[in-house]
Amino acid sequence: MYSFHNFMLPFQWSIHGYDDRAFSEQVGLRNIHRTDMSSWEHVTCPEDSAEKNDLYDERNYFFDFVHNALYDTGREDTLLWHFERKETRSGCVSYVIDCGSVVYELKVKAINCSLTYLSGSSFLVASRMETYTSERSSSSGL
Repeated sequence: MYSFHNFMLPFQWSIHGYDDRAFSEQVGLRNIHRTDMSSWEHVTCPEDSAEKNDLYDERNYFFDFVHNALYDTGREDTLLWHFERKETRSGCVSYVIDCGSVVYELKVKAINCSLTYLSGSSFLVASRMETYTSERSSSSGL
């Protein structure tokens, strides 16, 4: 048996060392210094063709004037930065939770984070998580 889950975790962010500056500088995306050594990859356009099709349909649904607030444009003046965890691209991220008589395996398909400009707020999304449940029999040896 399996099920699908999406987890959305909102949080606040700020840039260390900017506490005494104007709020717009404290939460300005241009003041964040990214590194290539991070496990997070800045993504402005999906690489997967299925995701590209979904995004195309989604963008047609919303009016053009809200696109800058919903999507990472990749431009300097973007209102949102979109990041994805690199590990999930390999398809090997999973968690096994042993509850005695039941074992749950959670396969994580994507972990995304979008930082929003001038708000200091964001959300972390673990999406398309597949949970597989297996009943443990007394003779299974697990």
